[in-house]
Amino acid sequence: YRKCLICSSQMQRFNYQKVSGIIVDRCASHGVWLDHKELHSVVEFIKAGGKHKADLFESHEQSWRQLQKLRLEKQASSTNRPARS
Repeated sequence: YRKCLICSSQMQRFNYQKVSGIIVDRCASHGVWLDHKELHSVVEFIKAGGKHKADLFESHEQSWRQLQKLRLEKQASSTNRPARS
């Protein structure tokens, strides 16, 4: 991990748009820093329809989280039922 060029805090790395494969560095205080050729890679990703792919991924991820939440709620409600006599 790299340090921010302004504050020297350790930056976090993340995959741009979660699906691009472009790893960028982010300082919580000073924003995103791009390494050599990363800006070009981001632009090419967007030109190739990557934003649409990322949006679809996010939509599927949200649906999955909602499904998991419903499953957990169902499981919790079935374990909280009183026993029948």
